[in-house]
Amino acid sequence: MMLRSALFIAGAAAFAPALRIKQPVLSLRADLEEAPPAPAPLDAPEQSVDEVETNMLQDFTQRMAARGTESNVRDAAQEYVDSVKSNVQVEQSGPSIVYVAGQAALLLLLLVGDVPVVGGAIETLLGPGLVVAGIGAIAKGVLDLGAGNLTPFAAPVEGNELKTTGAFSYVRHPIYGGLLVAAGGLSVATESFQRLLVVFLLYLLL
Repeated sequence: MMLRSALFIAGAAAFAPALRIKQPVLSLRADLEEAPPAPAPLDAPEQSVDEVETNMLQDFTQRMAARGTESNVRDAAQEYVDSVKSNVQVEQSGPSIVYVAGQAALLLLLLVGDVPVVGGAIETLLGPGLVVAGIGAIAKGVLDLGAGNLTPFAAPVEGNELKTTGAFSYVRHPIYGGLLVAAGGLSVATESFQRLLVVFLLYLLL
């Protein structure tokens, strides 16, 4: 009798954890069954056959237009290349070749930004050289014009005489010309684009 009681107690003790595990599982299953169903995914609006055909036709038209534009540009570029090739093959005279070679050389120097060998001499000539030449022209013009005819205004003084000798035999306005030359040389010597712009404005006023 005592042996049966001990076996019963041992079996109950072994079966109790299984009951404790099974009970939460059953509870979770019940909660899932009572939960509301998940909403169905939204389906894309269905297109009619006419709409699908219209979209396909528009896409095809756009593709063909783009292809046609590329073809037109390519044909135009090829036409220009062929025309230039045919024009170059035409026999040219000596002076024409020299002119083209000179233009190419000057454009190359323009891109490089430096004139080899004579670059420094040219810079000196067009900078300080023009300043000195301009001042000299101004002085010569003042002396040839004479004190009796000298005035800062455009209207001549009373009793003036037209000067056609000296500096005035080469330039109609040697004083104005010398001023512009000296100002241009100063702009080159100082490498000032703003001064060069002022020289242009001064030229418009003189």
